[in-house]
Amino acid sequence: MKFSQSLIALAACFLPLIAAAPLEAQHAKLRNPTAQDIIPDSYIVVFNKDVNDADIESEFASVSRILSKRSSSHKGLGAKYNIPGFRGYQIHTDSANINEIAASPLVAFIEKDGKVQANLETRTGATWGLGRISHKAGASTEYVYDSSAGEGATVYIVDTGIYIEHDEFEGRATWGKNFIEGSPDTDENGHGTHCAGTIGGASFGVASKASLVAVKVLDGDGSGSNSGVIAGIDFVGSDSKGKGVLSMSLGGSFSEAVNSAVASTIAAGVTVVVAAGNDGADASDYSPASAPNAITAVNSAVASTIAAGVTVVVAAGNDGADASDYSPASAPNAITVGAIDNTDARASFSNFGSVLDVFAPGVDVKSAWIGSKSATNTISGTSMATPHVAGLAAYLIGLGGLSSPADVAAKIKSIGVSGVNDPKGSIDLIAYNDSGA
Repeated sequence: MKFSQSLIALAACFLPLIAAAPLEAQHAKLRNPTAQDIIPDSYIVVFNKDVNDADIESEFASVSRILSKRSSSHKGLGAKYNIPGFRGYQIHTDSANINEIAASPLVAFIEKDGKVQANLETRTGATWGLGRISHKAGASTEYVYDSSAGEGATVYIVDTGIYIEHDEFEGRATWGKNFIEGSPDTDENGHGTHCAGTIGGASFGVASKASLVAVKVLDGDGSGSNSGVIAGIDFVGSDSKGKGVLSMSLGGSFSEAVNSAVASTIAAGVTVVVAAGNDGADASDYSPASAPNAITAVNSAVASTIAAGVTVVVAAGNDGADASDYSPASAPNAITVGAIDNTDARASFSNFGSVLDVFAPGVDVKSAWIGSKSATNTISGTSMATPHVAGLAAYLIGLGGLSSPADVAAKIKSIGVSGVNDPKGSIDLIAYNDSGA
């Protein structure tokens, strides 16, 4: 009898260990368990790359059953992502349901949904960026460029939207998609309009004949979520049909999902340009600035977009830090952009590091603004540097002869000029349009 009781007691001791094993395996799929700057109870679920449509439909049915087990104030299933090479969804639910969802063999990984912010700093000053990128050395008041000016190219501005009625856009700006629930189809902040003006405005634009498409993922305060950014990237990949430029002057903490989405979009034929960020830090710490070829949830989305053939341009970030810790600044194969001032010095706020591809004017940049059809504003940030390069990508595409995002990125790097003061371990390369001036 004592022997039997001992066995029962021993078995009881091991029961908690046996029960805990599946839970630990599920938690292993949560890539950012200690993330701080997050949206409560919002998650990004990424499927394995080999899933098919039937698998996904079955999975959504399973998720619906999980959510229906008990009443909840959570919103449940949100945006669904269908970029070639990157499929998944956003969900608003509690950790208990996430543990059940993570148990599915179809789920590759899950991320807590992080916040993103427009990479913006405001200062006063004069317009000089167009002169700089059209001359090999020094600031100039003249913009020298080919008259084709990006004609035939389409640039998607994933940002706060665009005030498409502004005179600068001459009817070339259109509305694409709005991912901010309850907000109007216009720019309530100004950031997206300013970026669009630098890309393709009649007076302020690098590619003044390019078509501009507004994709709204940031609200009137310039804030948004990684899940919203991925939804925007997904839209660009499907709408562009593998042609075009994606410009993102925004960023947040490193996200595998965002970087993967960027990579897949680039592979689909879209050129992606991202800001390095305004943290004065190493850009490999941020997404989408760290996305390979311009990869975590945001970086994964970026990767998939690049794979779809879209040229992706992203800001390195304004943290004065290593951009490899941020997304989409760290997205591989995206074109990650840092900021310089009118003396070619790296801006103190500009992120830096090995993930940067090029620097461009980002201090005291004048462009279009909201409020009236002729409104302007002069502001600073890697957000202002990024549209110079996105516009340059469109300009080069308009000239012809470039068939892929890799071609566009290689061309920008081959014609760029050296001379960055204090690149801080980044590439010494300033964007240039090869005008001969």
